[in-house]
Amino acid sequence: MAGVGLAGVGMAGVGLAGHASAGMGPANVREVTAEETGAADDAVGYLATLQFASGGFDAPDGFAGFLTADVAFALAEAGQSGESWNAPQALAAVQAVTTDGNDALDYLDDQADGLFGALSSGKAAQLVILAQAIGLDPATFDPQGDGATDLVAVMDAGAPSFGSIYTAPLGAIGNIALGRGVPDAVRDYIVDEQAADGSFGDSPDTTGLAIAALIGAGLDADDAAILDALGYLAASQAASGGFLSFGATSANSTGMAVLGIDAAGFDLATPCWRDTAAPNLAGSAYSSPIAYLLGLQVDSGAISDPADFDAGFATAQAVQGLLRRFVPPVRAAARECSAGETTTTSAPGEPETTVGTQASSSSATSDELPRTGSRPVPFGLTAIVLLFAGGGLAAFDRSRRARQL
Repeated sequence: MAGVGLAGVGMAGVGLAGHASAGMGPANVREVTAEETGAADDAVGYLATLQFASGGFDAPDGFAGFLTADVAFALAEAGQSGESWNAPQALAAVQAVTTDGNDALDYLDDQADGLFGALSSGKAAQLVILAQAIGLDPATFDPQGDGATDLVAVMDAGAPSFGSIYTAPLGAIGNIALGRGVPDAVRDYIVDEQAADGSFGDSPDTTGLAIAALIGAGLDADDAAILDALGYLAASQAASGGFLSFGATSANSTGMAVLGIDAAGFDLATPCWRDTAAPNLAGSAYSSPIAYLLGLQVDSGAISDPADFDAGFATAQAVQGLLRRFVPPVRAAARECSAGETTTTSAPGEPETTVGTQASSSSATSDELPRTGSRPVPFGLTAIVLLFAGGGLAAFDRSRRARQL
């Protein structure tokens, strides 16, 4: 689109990043590899080309509010260049991407003001997380200076579910981002919504976010709810390393699923998480979901696959999975690998290598932020955003299937 600007994004050379929100100490520092950084740089370059004159990334004739917050968060994560989370850098990275003088915050201000329909509690929670990440006050959210919205009040009005199990993890993470912890009622709601197969919301997307939320709420990494959820993810992982959505692997589902595995303290490059949660799979071939995401990137910088109806959505959430900064808000203690061996592949079609399996250790840190399954997965986090935007699920289903990439 004409008029797109990407001045000053400059994200090459990112090393370590933390998860502290503005005003909070550095926490949850993790190393970002050069390969992850390079892929994120290329991906946000692609995302910039999708921006509309409004500053948003949602087509005027599409689902309002569906994509822009995810893109803004991807830009903020990719904009880090230090050892801990830097809110001014995050804000600058979002503001650097403009079209016709507007950036994503212009669009999100309009969304918060109700221009696209009443702001839901779940959508407000997502915007609380973003506002904290970029150093804006979510209680007086007003990037355009045209009248503030109290995102915290809108979020809190929907507790403990914040709308549904699809949005409850965002409400929990929003509370952590604010530095006030997860209310017991929110934690209990999420736990009570876990299905018999270990999933939350019957999707890898929601399950990954729910694991991250529950670890942040203080659940031990060896709690039954966490292990059951990891077991569901283990059963949902395809041979490629990706996680299933609509019966096929999906970049955005994978991007969200890895947030939960990472929050539980596991190294995604090894099968330790899978073998811990599903011992029956120990010794079988394993492909890293990170390698899967990296392998989906095309020359344009997009990260997408046939299961994702929108390359922008897939790319934005894949970047979040690749970088894993700010979210997950809390990580369990790192798990040590044992002397056992499991065959793993770094990416489909590449030579196999052998790595140690991971022993289970349980204590969670207090750091704060801020299939191959037998049935197709429903809307997952895609449903979250639709619930935020107020779109019709039936119409979206038809649109998604018609617009497969």
